[in-house]
Amino acid sequence: MLTALLFWGCSNFTIDTGDTFVEATPSVHEASNSDWEGQNALYGDFPAEKDLAILFELFDDPMISAGDVTPVGRTYLPYRWLYTVSSAFQQTDVGDALDTENVYEEWRVVSMRVVPCQPLGIMPAQTSDVLCWPTLRLVWQPVVEDAIVSWGRADYYADDRAIHAIYPLQPRTLYGEVIDSDIRKRVAGRLQEGALEDDLSDLLLNEFKTLRDSTAEYFLARTESLRSRSLSAGSWDGYGVRPEVYLGETERNAFQSRIREFMGEFALPNDLAELTAFSLPEGRSPAHSDIWVFLQFEGRNGEIHQQEITVLSPEDGRQLANMGLDQTVSMAVEDEEVLDALDEVGEELERLLIIDPEDVEQIGADMADPDAFFVPNTSCASCHRLNDIRFDFHSLSHLEDGNMTISPRVVGDVKRELNWVRTR
Repeated sequence: MLTALLFWGCSNFTIDTGDTFVEATPSVHEASNSDWEGQNALYGDFPAEKDLAILFELFDDPMISAGDVTPVGRTYLPYRWLYTVSSAFQQTDVGDALDTENVYEEWRVVSMRVVPCQPLGIMPAQTSDVLCWPTLRLVWQPVVEDAIVSWGRADYYADDRAIHAIYPLQPRTLYGEVIDSDIRKRVAGRLQEGALEDDLSDLLLNEFKTLRDSTAEYFLARTESLRSRSLSAGSWDGYGVRPEVYLGETERNAFQSRIREFMGEFALPNDLAELTAFSLPEGRSPAHSDIWVFLQFEGRNGEIHQQEITVLSPEDGRQLANMGLDQTVSMAVEDEEVLDALDEVGEELERLLIIDPEDVEQIGADMADPDAFFVPNTSCASCHRLNDIRFDFHSLSHLEDGNMTISPRVVGDVKRELNWVRTR
C-alpha cells in the first residue's frame, strides 16, 4: 500500500530545477502503520479527500499569489506565461479583458490537486490504473478585493476566468532524490501513438512501474506532511477548504509555509507539461455575456506554446474534431468547428459532447467517470458543463463571490485516486 510516509531530516541530494542545481537536505523516516498509531491517530485516514483536493479560502488573503517567490527565487506563476495567455485571448472574443480587469498580483492559487497517478493515455483501453503518473495540478484565478460589480460591492470577487497548470513529477526515489530518466515521456509517447499496455515491452513497463511507484510514494509522503498535527482524524474527509486555514494566525502561517515549500518542489516552470485557460469577455456578467473561450498550451523547457484543441475517439484515438487554437462556446451552443465536425462525423462525436441540459442527463454520469472518459475524449466546454448552474464553467475555482465549484468530474477523479492508493 502506497501510504508508508517519509519525513525530512538528514541526507543531501541535488534537485535539478531546469536552469540551476539546488542543494537540498531531505531525510526520511519510514514507519509502519502501528508506529503511526502509537504517535498520532491521524495517519490511519490518509489520504482523504482534502489531501488530494486542497481548497483555499476566497474571503482571505491569498495563500499563494502569482508574484510570490519560490524557495529557489522564482515566481510561482511566471509573468511571461500570463502575458502569453493574455496575448492569445486578445485574438478571441475575450479581447483584452485580462489586462483591463486584472493585474498580475491579483492572480492567486485557489486550489491544488494532488494526483497520485494521472492517466497518461488518450483512451480508456490504455489502462488508467497502470499507465499513469504522479502529477500536481494548480488552479489560478484572479481575485479582486473591494470590487464594484453590477449588483453592488464585493469584498472578494473572483473574476470569471482561470488557469489550470499541470506538472507531472520528475522521477524520484523513495527518498526524494530526482532521477535522470525520461521514462514517463517515453511511455506517454507510445500511448499517444495508440499503444496499449500489452504493446509495451516488459523491460519498459517494469522500469516505468518501479519509478512510478517510488515517485508516487514520495509525493504522498510530502502531501501527508502538509497536515497540521493539531487536527484529529476525520478533519480531512469530504470536500471543502483545508481546515488548517481556520486554526488561527500561527497555524495558518505554518500551513502557508508548507504549501510554499511543496509548490516550490513540485511546480517548477520546467516541469510544466500542460496549461489550459478559460475566460469571459470584459464585463463581469457571466449569465448576460453568455460566452466563454478556452485555450490550451503545451509546456516546453519552462515556456508555454499554444496548441490546437482537439477531441479524440475513445475507441482508437482518432481525431474527431479540431477547434483550432480556441474553443468559443455559450451555455447551450458549441464552437462552430465542433458543429462542423458533428455534421461530418455524426453520432460518434455527438455522444462525446455535452451541449444542452438533455446531454447532461444522458451522458453526464459517464463523463464524470474517469474510467469511461479520458480528458482527450471530449471538449473543454463539455467537461465544464457538468455543473448545476448553466453559466458556471468552473472546476475547482469560484463563480463570482460564491463557494468553490467542485464539479462531478473532480469527485469522480478523486474517488478513483483514493482507490488507487488504497489498493496498491
